[in-house]
Amino acid sequence: MKRLLIAIFCAFSALANGQTNSVLATGTWVKMSVAGDGIYKIDYSLFRKLGLNPDQTDPRKIRILAGNQGMLSQLNSSPRVSDLKEVAIQMVGQDDGVFNSSDYLLFYGQGPDQYHLDFNKGVFAYENNLYTDKNYYFVTVGPSNGLRIADNQSLTGTYPTITEFDDFTYYETEQYNELHSGRNWYGEQFSSKTSYTIRFTVPGIVNGSDLKLIYKVMAQSINPASFQFSLNGQPLQDKAMPTIINASYTDKGTEASDSLTISSATNQASSTTNWDVTIRFNKAATEKSVGYLDRLLFQ
Repeated sequence: MKRLLIAIFCAFSALANGQTNSVLATGTWVKMSVAGDGIYKIDYSLFRKLGLNPDQTDPRKIRILAGNQGMLSQLNSSPRVSDLKEVAIQMVGQDDGVFNSSDYLLFYGQGPDQYHLDFNKGVFAYENNLYTDKNYYFVTVGPSNGLRIADNQSLTGTYPTITEFDDFTYYETEQYNELHSGRNWYGEQFSSKTSYTIRFTVPGIVNGSDLKLIYKVMAQSINPASFQFSLNGQPLQDKAMPTIINASYTDKGTEASDSLTISSATNQASSTTNWDVTIRFNKAATEKSVGYLDRLLFQ
């Protein structure tokens, strides 16, 4: 199971969209953070570490609440969530009303980033959260029973067994903001160091699958420069970058992005677990020439 970062806090009343009191206004609450999507487990021991007493807790009354996943929209017209919403959980061993040492709860937690499938392009797209690398959940023991995952009756008939699915992973770090303003942040800087290797560990890729590498880079180069991309030592692309003008009130950098397909005939996917993406910046010989990696997505 994944780990939880925990902090106990005091709750205050809030005013949002006409709501005079937040659900956090009453009761004892524990704030937890999760870094990524997955199923999280809170057992007897961890529940006590949260600052809650399992020996005095009716597990049927445990509740977990959360807000939105991802960044709030910049549009004022976008709908807002006025308060936290309860998350359905599975509480194993709750029927006797006692939190025994073997009891535990499970819930599905989501990280701070958002992603979706772009059906038109056939690729996954994601939005990196610029303000935090964690998402937060709130635990309390309420006066009434909490929301639980409901059991559904299995459908009759014969249905296919799903053994394959589309998957992706991504890499993005926020280290440099060249204008010292705005929301455009970049990761690795190609200057004194001109080459970086990013490893994606992706086991179980189905043999015969085409792979995709989607990237975005930025360069500040007065004279011609380029980025070279390779995967596990095999060249993929040499991307020439547009130059900039050495003057005030002009573009301070140029961005480039692309989607590269690695054929199933050459990628040996079924026998490979580690995928090393090497990016080399071929600097201009004179004048300013610096490159930046914005992000990578491996699908």
